[in-house]
Amino acid sequence: MKRTVLAVSLLAILASASSAMAYSSSMGPTGGAGLPNADVVGQGKFELTHDVQNAHGNEETETSSDNTHLLYGITKDTEIGLVYDSAKSVDHTTGAHHTQGTWGINAKKSFAQKNGLKTAIGVTYRRSIDNDLSRSYGMHYYSYGLYGAASRVLKKASSGVEVIGTLGAYYGAGRASYNVHGVKESVNASSFRPYTSLDFEFHNGATLTAEYEPQVNDYGAVSTFALHCPVRKNVSVKAETNSFNHQPIYGIDYSFSK
Repeated sequence: MKRTVLAVSLLAILASASSAMAYSSSMGPTGGAGLPNADVVGQGKFELTHDVQNAHGNEETETSSDNTHLLYGITKDTEIGLVYDSAKSVDHTTGAHHTQGTWGINAKKSFAQKNGLKTAIGVTYRRSIDNDLSRSYGMHYYSYGLYGAASRVLKKASSGVEVIGTLGAYYGAGRASYNVHGVKESVNASSFRPYTSLDFEFHNGATLTAEYEPQVNDYGAVSTFALHCPVRKNVSVKAETNSFNHQPIYGIDYSFSK
């Protein structure tokens, strides 16, 4: 019943939406879902995104998150971004509550389209704010990433829907230090994540994104789906879910120029 109501609501929003926008990915740079595509936000434009994910986890721990991203187009083909993520966790075995703040920066360079193919490269950097590892539970980490993406229009918008395909690859590395119930440990890690996505852009400005990663660390394949629906000229709402934790992410995007 809940799924039926949600589907009807989304269809109603699709029918009433009326303008197109660029969107921030969950990683930070412009993208339809969790990872970047080859688009940039546009010169002189700002894109402000706020996402909320309700508590998820298992019998021992639960985590909820509150994330804010800001993108700015410094030129027609270059964007920079700021990220602030706040994650709140509850350890049910001890009753301990912990808040982990993370800030980040990112930049993307898009290149002129050639033979129908648009490409971009970018960098990301994130660092935790919580440096206190003296408590019974704490974590401090930093990470950086390099990525490339290539996008092509697979279907023109003459039928009311334009389909854009993206192939990309992300390499990330970093270091994390943990204190879990008095056991301290530091870990270096790196990963290479190829990905692909399809963006379905409707004539009324709504965008549906289906994203697939064949391998995410030790978890395996992850599929992500996101729906962005403009509700006003410069405002859109977002719903996103993935096969990793199945907990929906809800958000709002606000686009404006200086």
